[in-house]
Amino acid sequence: MQLKPLIIFLATIASASQWQVEGLRLWQEAGETRMALSQGEWQGHAIKNVQYVCPEHTVVYPQHQCQQASLSLDALGHHWSLQLSSEIDWGQNQWQIGAQLFEGQLALFLDESFSDNLPIQLKQLSWQHIQSLLKIEPLDDLQAQLSGDLFWNTTTGHVVSDALVIEGFDNAWGDEFVVAALGGQGQVDLDTEHIAAEWAFDINQGEALLGPVYLNFNQVPLKLSGQVRLDGGAGWSVQLKIQDPSSHTLLVDADLNEQGELQTGQLHWQVQDAAILNKNGLSSVLDLYGFKGSLMEGAFELRVVVDQQKVQSVDLSFNEFYFENTLRKLATQNLNGELHWADSTHEQVSELTWDGLLVAGIPVGQAVAEVLLQQDEVKVLGQPEWPVFDGSIAIENWQITALFSPELDMELSATIHPMSLALVTEKMGWPIMSGKLSGRIPSVVKKGPVMRFEGGLDLKVFEGTMRINDLATERLFGVAPVIAADIQFEGLNLGQVTETFDFGKITGMLSGTVRDLRVTNWKTDRLDAEIYTVKHKGVDQTISQQAVDNISSLGGIQGAVSRSFLRFFDDFKYKQIRLSCVLHNAVCQIGGIKNTGRQFTIVEGGGIPKINIVGFVRKIDWETFVSRLLHANYD
Repeated sequence: MQLKPLIIFLATIASASQWQVEGLRLWQEAGETRMALSQGEWQGHAIKNVQYVCPEHTVVYPQHQCQQASLSLDALGHHWSLQLSSEIDWGQNQWQIGAQLFEGQLALFLDESFSDNLPIQLKQLSWQHIQSLLKIEPLDDLQAQLSGDLFWNTTTGHVVSDALVIEGFDNAWGDEFVVAALGGQGQVDLDTEHIAAEWAFDINQGEALLGPVYLNFNQVPLKLSGQVRLDGGAGWSVQLKIQDPSSHTLLVDADLNEQGELQTGQLHWQVQDAAILNKNGLSSVLDLYGFKGSLMEGAFELRVVVDQQKVQSVDLSFNEFYFENTLRKLATQNLNGELHWADSTHEQVSELTWDGLLVAGIPVGQAVAEVLLQQDEVKVLGQPEWPVFDGSIAIENWQITALFSPELDMELSATIHPMSLALVTEKMGWPIMSGKLSGRIPSVVKKGPVMRFEGGLDLKVFEGTMRINDLATERLFGVAPVIAADIQFEGLNLGQVTETFDFGKITGMLSGTVRDLRVTNWKTDRLDAEIYTVKHKGVDQTISQQAVDNISSLGGIQGAVSRSFLRFFDDFKYKQIRLSCVLHNAVCQIGGIKNTGRQFTIVEGGGIPKINIVGFVRKIDWETFVSRLLHANYD
């Protein structure tokens, strides 16, 4: 502590035998009483250029009294200037001395009872003076004031505070933080001999930006406490506690090397009210990472262990936790359980339970999941069956590797048990489809940005079957995603298909193929497709007037019977339907049942009245074709 030399003159009576002086002079001139000391030593500390001036003629012995004296001296690399008031009775060994430094910002008061504990009073002591006293590197822009009482034990070097007040802590900033107008009160305990400190402060004024986290202490006060000590020359030991009693407590226990770099440590973050924490700061972090507008309730707890600058384990537990983000279509209801991750071969099973999940807009009902997290791998244990919509998905194998790489790898196989297509399509924002969705996913393999469905994907839709072969995706959730596949379907209930899209009812059984399908950035740019009806015994093949009108409106297509006659009929029988499209360079080459030159037949009529739907334009712009298909008289 650099204040120690200041008591040299003030405590002369306490231990006169400890003094060694040279060049001591006392005199009076110009109405003043003066003392000068060229150099001296007290308890091993060198003192030079001591000048004492009392602005009045007064005796020095046997009593001395002066209310507005000044004292200056050089010691420990500093030049000190103090204002003194003193009353000394040398014979009775009674004395009282008050001293002020920095124009009263720092004050001392001593009397004959002084032994080791020196009381120090701070009155809005500025940061610039604190820098000077502690000999730390100047920070010229930083502003702060400190008030309160300190008690310094000159023998042990301990400094203990009583209700210190910090005001106007401002202009502090760095690469990861900015603080403005901080203020609060608390206590400190400094051990200057062993280089250690303990503190506890309530911060209730000002603002701070710590990385992406904004904090307003005027609205949400925080309690900061901790300790730091030099650990035998090997580095620093630090304990830190940050607490908002209304929502959370953060504990950090760390060992740093001499350069201040983290070596080992533990973090424990206990959140008892996630709603308050989210409102008071966590939401700003989530906003930056694409989870704007997130809502949460309940409690969670996080533990992190670091060793040799590397994370060794992470434990995360949930207690009646609720979360919702409509932008990401992600939500949890009453999430409970624990997740354990370790950077080792040590296995610890994690278990989560929930009343409801929403993942990518897909609702998962009440269920349990057991997983194993090790190093860069995640594996779902057992073969759980999770309720999805009004059906379920039975997981056979699901594991993720390269967990911490920019593009994680994944393997998945599962069975989809029947679920309502109406529920699925409504939740996904697609046209409402009737029927059931079911099937088996034999193997999904994702390597980097590419995901492939190996072995094909079998689904049951519209009372028929659909097989998707060679399905592959690239950058599915990134920039310019690509989807490629070959599709084959058989026995689809054409009545359900047309009813779903309100195209006009067509009954019958539909089959077809889509080869070389490629979708780039959610727009189809290549395909070779053909759909056709297959006659089945007992299944009617009819087409409604609305369907005829809508097909005829696609461009270059017309019904073969005059509309004046057709108006008396709602439905017509047909013999077969066939339509093909080869898409290349944004142009669709259309074909049908009979392709002669530019003419082709889409619907071949049967019965009375007989209606054929014939096309006369074999090439059509794909965007125009799709637009007309999607908007043709659907009302």
